[in-house]
Amino acid sequence: MRYAKLFIAVLFIGTLLLHCGGPSEAMEYTHSRAGFKITIPAGWTKISEDNEMFEFRSGDLKLIEVGGFDLELTMDELSGITDAEVAEWIEESTHEGLEGYCDEARIVGYTIQKEGPMTWGGLPAYSVQIRGYSEEADKTMIVDLIAAMSIETGYMYMFASQIAESMYQDVRSGLDAAITSFKLTQ
Repeated sequence: MRYAKLFIAVLFIGTLLLHCGGPSEAMEYTHSRAGFKITIPAGWTKISEDNEMFEFRSGDLKLIEVGGFDLELTMDELSGITDAEVAEWIEESTHEGLEGYCDEARIVGYTIQKEGPMTWGGLPAYSVQIRGYSEEADKTMIVDLIAAMSIETGYMYMFASQIAESMYQDVRSGLDAAITSFKLTQ
């Protein structure tokens, strides 16, 4: 009987530990179809993967999504796109993506905190950060969204994070590390 109680206690503690968070070390994930890899900070768990993206969570109030989306353009169409057109396209895509993301995540009354061009994974990219109220989480959230485009692969790549404002500073260095780790594999 004593061993049965010990077994139950160990099983209970193991179950608690299993559900307390993700891996204790940063993990690299490769999306072979979309052609990218990214390292996600310790404590985050991959909760879904489809043909285009990964989704990661750490608790109820922290989310990362990263994906690659085929633009379905021919190589002739892609080769005719200028750098200025790429810059315009990714800026527009970032803002359109932000609107759709906020609608889906029920984030209202948001304000842009910062935005501008950048390089992400060696690609021209555009980044925007917003602060808004999540009706779903009943919290103020910080959303970071990045869009990049590769003429060589014909893909648009996106990164989105949604973090409760009260937790944002605690996870910022991990988010920066994840963003910096993004690389194309194609």
